[in-house]
Amino acid sequence: WKLSSGERLHSLAILRDAVWPPWTCILGWHVMGIWKPSYDITDINACCRTSVPAQDGQHYIAVGDDDHAVILYRFPAVSHAADRREYLGHASFVTNVRFSPSNALVTVGGNDHTLQQWRLAEDLGRDMPQRQALRQR
Repeated sequence: WKLSSGERLHSLAILRDAVWPPWTCILGWHVMGIWKPSYDITDINACCRTSVPAQDGQHYIAVGDDDHAVILYRFPAVSHAADRREYLGHASFVTNVRFSPSNALVTVGGNDHTLQQWRLAEDLGRDMPQRQALRQR
């Protein structure tokens, strides 16, 4: 359906090249791998996929959890064994995460009442070369 006019779209080809907003749902096939075995259904508070591909051409998804962590996965994250990077900066649970159109990540803390800004940076670490990492601004 075309929202502006209420007209029904009869061809799926119209939607093939549509630009969709970033993924922000904590449930679904694309994010099965963000759920650690130790989590219960309330431990992940938010997630958000990058707005545009990173320098390496990949999309990433950031997750905010009750363990005070911001976790970065490649998107889609469909395996529980998916590589991830965990970052600590909040003194409390992370209530929300969002990427800007330029892929700056903003995270919101719960009881610490902080708003933190992160950026994607090429990770030159020895164990995961050519991957993306978050750096606090």
